[in-house]
Amino acid sequence: IKQYAIPLVIMALGLLFILNPKRTCRGRGRFNRFHGRGEEVQPGDKTDTEDYDITQETTLDIVSVFSGIKKRVLSKQFKGGEITCVFGGAEINLMNADFTSPITLDLTTIFGGTKLIMPANWELRSEASAIFGGIDDKRPHSTNFVPDKIIILKGTIMFGGVEVNSY
Repeated sequence: IKQYAIPLVIMALGLLFILNPKRTCRGRGRFNRFHGRGEEVQPGDKTDTEDYDITQETTLDIVSVFSGIKKRVLSKQFKGGEITCVFGGAEINLMNADFTSPITLDLTTIFGGTKLIMPANWELRSEASAIFGGIDDKRPHSTNFVPDKIIILKGTIMFGGVEVNSY
């Protein structure tokens, strides 16, 4: 029975993670949720149009493994951050974010995807390495970029993709 003990423990832990309900960090006070234009939403309320986690933090630290994450950034001193997706995805809405100097998003995407939603007049520079993956900028092409609004994408994309949109 010794040879089966470790695999059984690993399978039991996997089942425990799969069958437990999803936990959130709302109890820690890290996320503020809002309806449209500043109306506060109580925990447990749902909006009809979007199900983003709203954050006022200045940096992002997102890890998505076998799952998906949606975030809307409202910070007016946004400094960039790190996004890691392994067999999962992340959707980041930067339409309400603001910053004064170029920021860097460090992406690590392996068999997953990242969707960035940002204004069409922000400049996007890609310094990421793509291996059987890619970065697709689907925003309307603009020639009048705002000089201070530059987002630099760094990192590695393997068997996945990054899509950039604006609404």
